Amino acid sequence: MTISKKRKLLIAQLDEYLALLHQSVIALDYSYDKCNAIGEKGEYDLEQQESFEALTSRFARTSDILTQKVLSETSFFNLSG
Repeated sequence: MTISKKRKLLIAQLDEYLALLHQSVIALDYSYDKCNAIGEKGEYDLEQQESFEALTSRFARTSDILTQKVLSETSFFNLSG
């Protein structure tokens, strides 16, 4: 495989990862707004707890996509010139 072809495949993969990251950020933003509306309390009901659990899960997923997929892919471009 030529370098040019490999580079095109990597760019296509990066585009996929960026689209995935975008969708993840949308979901994270939704959860953030929902939890922000709930606010800080001494106690939360089960539905509110689920909202905060979804927020933390979506944050973890978003950070994983960014660090494990997007940044690792872009570091290849930095290394390969």
